[in-house]
Formats: sequence, structure tokens, C-alpha cells
Amino acid sequence: AAVSIQEGKPKVRIWKDGKEDAPLDERSPFWADIRIVGGDGTVLSIEANGVVARGLRLVHSGANHDTVDAGVRLQGSGNVIEDNRIEDCLFGVDLAQSTDNLVRRNVIHSKSLEMGVRGDAIRLWYSFRNGILDNDEYSKISRNKLRVGMFPAIDPADVEALTHAIDHVV
Repeated sequence: AAVSIQEGKPKVRIWKDGKEDAPLDERSPFWADIRIVGGDGTVLSIEANGVVARGLRLVHSGANHDTVDAGVRLQGSGNVIEDNRIEDCLFGVDLAQSTDNLVRRNVIHSKSLEMGVRGDAIRLWYSFRNGILDNDEYSKISRNKLRVGMFPAIDPADVEALTHAIDHVV
């Protein structure tokens, strides 16, 4: 699959056996159970605005912390990452320099690594005003541990508000 911007709108194209199969856009909807298998690096990288990645199964990113290998790497604004299954990935969803995106209802299974070297289920780096809702993380080592990594230069008042919200829920 490839995402590109044409005439100011994101387009997705499916590639099969090295040939372009069908364009996916708002004029020609197409529904399929799409499984994208990685190997080295990030499985799906989106560098655009207004993209919706929904209902995908993204499997097996690389395991390199230096390159932040992830199931989904997102850099842009106004994107939606929802209802996906992300499996065997170092980082689940990596938002880098991204604003006003929505990440919701994803199931994220991390790589089977010890806690000290496992990546975050959802990682935000220098990203603002993103909605992170109803995501479920299941690691192969232990259940019910959602790790969210954030850029350390966040306003302390925002961190305090987040911790109060988490305390309220827990």
C-alpha cells in the first residue's frame, strides 16, 4: 500500500504482485481485510494530512530503537488511526511532530521483549492536541500495561492535568 497526496487530497493505492491494482479514495471506496507485514523498519509510514488508516492489521516491525521502528509512524495533521490491530511491533503508533490527530480503538501487541527494551504502545514526540482514546495494549510479557511516551519539554501543567485524569480513572 502507498499513501500519496494528489490534488491536495490523500490517495491510497494497493499494490499486488508489483502492479497497481486499484486506487482507494473517497470516490471509489474499497473494503478489504488488509494485512501489511513488515520486517525491518516501520510497517506503515504516513507523512501527510487528512489520512484515515482504519481496519488494518499491521504485523512485525523491526526492533531498532534508533530508527523508532513502529507499526504506524505518523507525521502530519488531521489524520485518524483507528480500529487497527498492530502486532509484534517495537512501538505501536509513533506520532512525531504531529498535531490534531486521532488514535483510537487500536489493539496493540508489542514485541516479546523485556520491559526495559520494549517500545511504547503509543509514542508522542513533539506532538500537540492529539486525541488518544480507547486503545488496548497487550504485551506478550504482561497484560494491562499501557506505556505512553511523550516529549520531555511538555508544559508541566499539561503533565499534571494528564496525571490527575489518569488517577481519576484508576
